[in-house]
Formats: sequence, C-alpha cells, structure tokens
Amino acid sequence: MVYNIDMVKSKLNGLILSGGKSSRMGHDKGLIDWWGKPHKYFLADLVSPYCDDVYLSCRSDEKHSVRGDYNYIVDTNEFSDSYGAIVSALSQYKDTAQLVIACDMPFITREAIEYLIRMRDASKIATTYQSPDSGLPEPMFTIWEPSSLEALRKLAKQGIDCPRKALIISKQHVKHVKPLDKQIITNVNTPEEALKAREKINAR
Repeated sequence: MVYNIDMVKSKLNGLILSGGKSSRMGHDKGLIDWWGKPHKYFLADLVSPYCDDVYLSCRSDEKHSVRGDYNYIVDTNEFSDSYGAIVSALSQYKDTAQLVIACDMPFITREAIEYLIRMRDASKIATTYQSPDSGLPEPMFTIWEPSSLEALRKLAKQGIDCPRKALIISKQHVKHVKPLDKQIITNVNTPEEALKAREKINAR
C-alpha cells in the first residue's frame, strides 16, 4: 500500500476521544475525576499548550452536554467508535494532524505528550506509543498525520475499522515509540480497573 506523504509537519490539533458509551464501566468514563476535574476536560487542558486547537469527540446526542468553554467534533458515524471519531476529525481538518488521546487513560502526563510530539515523524502516517509488554501500538495515544485519512478509508473498505489493526497493518508507515513509563498507556475500562487505578493515584 502506498500513501502520499507530506514531509513537512502540519498543524497539530488535540482530539480527546470521549464519545464512547462506556458500557463496561457503567457510566461515562470521561466524567471520572482523577485529578480534580472530569478527565476529558483535564486531558483537553493538558494537551492545549502543545496544539493549535483541541476538540472533544462526541456523539450527536451528547454534544449539548459539552461545557461551553470547550470545542467539540461530532462523530459522523461513517465508521464505528474510535475509528469513526478519528476519521471525523481528519476529514474535517484535512491539513491538520490529530494528537489523539482517549478519555479512559488516567496516567497521561505532560512529559508523555511532549515526548511523543518530539518523536513525531511527519513522513509516516502516524507516530504511536508501543506497549513494552505486548509490542502492540496504542492507537488511543497517537499522532495521526493528515495522510492517515487515505489509509484509514482504504482499510475500512477492506472491512478493517479498528485503529490498532490499522496501525499494525500499516506498520512500515508508522513510527513506534516506547514510552518512558509504560503506565501512561494504561486504559481503564471497568470498575475493577478503576479501583486499581485509584489506588495507584492515591499512593502517589
């Protein structure tokens, strides 16, 4: 598969994935207060100094619940879940890369954001953190370049609409970065995982 790659670094937006239904958690993961405010807003504030603009992804039925001082992008439902949210942002801002972070990652730090941006390779379709344990890419903490839109659409036509699978299949066009602290790419999806994460946070 060949992509048209722009070697010049484009603008960078922040996209906080917060449009999921949180079915395993039982309530909105983006509203969990880990660090003094609902986490989707905490993350939006955290990435703001590094991005031209920051948006919360959301479903059409929840856009009215987004606080007025935050921008949002409504998922177009062209594709499902996070895949659709990423494609929606890339489609709306075609000349802008998207720093994507999921709202269920409570251990994201400024240092982790700065490091990923510093390691960014605009000649690839994406720069992603790679799990030191599994070796798998973490699509929910990834910089997706504008050129990734073409790749994601082509893969969707082949029935592939999983961001991680897209990164795996496009491996030679993706830059993989090992995190300085593997805890930063921890996802919290269930009450049990939330309890463990809370214990770690309280122990700090």
